[in-house]
Amino acid sequence: MTAPVARRAAAVSRRVLVSRRAVLGTGAAVGLAAALAACDDVPLEQTRPGAFAPPAATALPTPGPDPDRALLEAALLLEATQVARLDRALRMRLPRDVSRRLAAARAVHSAHVEVLRGDDPAPRATAPDPPQRRLLGRLPAIEASIAEQHASGALGAESGPFARILASMAAAARQQATLLAGDQP
Repeated sequence: MTAPVARRAAAVSRRVLVSRRAVLGTGAAVGLAAALAACDDVPLEQTRPGAFAPPAATALPTPGPDPDRALLEAALLLEATQVARLDRALRMRLPRDVSRRLAAARAVHSAHVEVLRGDDPAPRATAPDPPQRRLLGRLPAIEASIAEQHASGALGAESGPFARILASMAAAARQQATLLAGDQP
């Protein structure tokens, strides 16, 4: 095809396209007019506000017991008991660096207690009473056990945000286990 013929074909194609649009627009206008004309059959009382109101909503179902309540209570007891253990260990005469690590671990577990208890009062927990030197040697293993229990709780939690909190606490306990592992005087 030569250039002048191609230009003429494109111009004709555009004119045909415009005329198709015009036909479609006219058809849509005629359809809208017909639909509006059909509305004359609707009685006036059905056109008043609220005539087509949806039915009244039923009462929302009341939430049942929290499926994660038992996990929450178990995690809170673990954390509060660990705070009590760390308090007992901190009463010992220890080198400054050991005391500092124990105090840091206690601060972590105290923060966990605060997060878990919310507006409830903190539980009173007492740690088992092994000899103090033995307690100090067992702290890394206890932290590892707490980490495992929180990780299991996170896997069993129904609530995603609560599962993430437990997983975060598991990671923190695992870190404390590592930090306390070399703390036997």
